[in-house]
Amino acid sequence: WGWLLEHGLGGIARYALDQLERSDNTDDQRALLEAMGEAMTSVSRFVRRYAAESRRQAEAESCPARKAELEAGAARCEAVAWDPPTDFVQALQLIQIVHMTMSCLIGGRDITPGRVDQYLWEYYQNDLEAGVLSREDAVCLIAMFFLRLSQMSGHGTDYDDSVRRTPCKYTHLYATVGGMDSDGRSSVNDLSFVIADAIRLLRYKEPTLLVRYHPGMDESFKRVVSDLVRDRLPVT
Repeated sequence: WGWLLEHGLGGIARYALDQLERSDNTDDQRALLEAMGEAMTSVSRFVRRYAAESRRQAEAESCPARKAELEAGAARCEAVAWDPPTDFVQALQLIQIVHMTMSCLIGGRDITPGRVDQYLWEYYQNDLEAGVLSREDAVCLIAMFFLRLSQMSGHGTDYDDSVRRTPCKYTHLYATVGGMDSDGRSSVNDLSFVIADAIRLLRYKEPTLLVRYHPGMDESFKRVVSDLVRDRLPVT
């Protein structure tokens, strides 16, 4: 996810095209790189379709507030359809659409959001400092993001008619927080607390908050996690 956010769909496509120029590629490597470029272009087209539909609905909407929401959604989709996200909300938007693509269109039952507090940290911190995002809004946005990922699961099973494994009622999503960085320092940050608060706000079975424990973990974060466990919320 971090690589996707850093480079965007277009950046990954350009990487594949650049690698294709190498003279030492095997046939299998060339096939993989060509497929990468085509896949990124296809996903980009998919995102633009969402943008177009949001624009269409905005034009027909009479409620000013809803019209503004639709226009903002269209602008976000247009922004991340090829280029990397530039803010917290755009980052969530890109991950949500790519996650849906990988899970439902390509086929993957348990594709998880991973270390959310690490790859979203820079966007969160920058938006806070710029005054365009509050901590309370971040909690709500993360909760909605988690809910959107979970809503794809549905009530089907692995044994329903399907040519590939896709999200079903047995799907499990894990949002990872905490742990340590490559230098052995604690990776707990304020976004780790925001994500824990989003789990409490959501109070839903998915995703499970996967906490990477280490002896030097922040004591206040340990208490937050312990409270979630005590209240029987999805934490492991």
